[in-house]
Amino acid sequence: MILLSINDHEGVKVNGHNIINLRHADDTVLRAGSENKLQLILDTVAEESGKRELELDIKKTECLLISKKGRIPTFIISCRGENIKYIRLYIWVLINTRCKMQHQN
Repeated sequence: MILLSINDHEGVKVNGHNIINLRHADDTVLRAGSENKLQLILDTVAEESGKRELELDIKKTECLLISKKGRIPTFIISCRGENIKYIRLYIWVLINTRCKMQHQN
């Protein structure tokens, strides 16, 4: 229900589809094309969570800037007055269509 509230936001286009969030187990990745759009999506998720007496765990929340130009983040993403920590590298595992695991970083 909470993530349905962000369907109107602009995420990142992948093969013509608007991708706003990716979910795996109890983790959610919010995606946006700019820092401002990410802040709007995060604000919406926090607001909708609060309506259901749920809170985001800011200590477990991280932000990653992916840039072809190697930009360093200058924009601060925050939630309920607390700044979200930026990370430089995110390691994830991709299982391709042939079920072979690939380590990505």
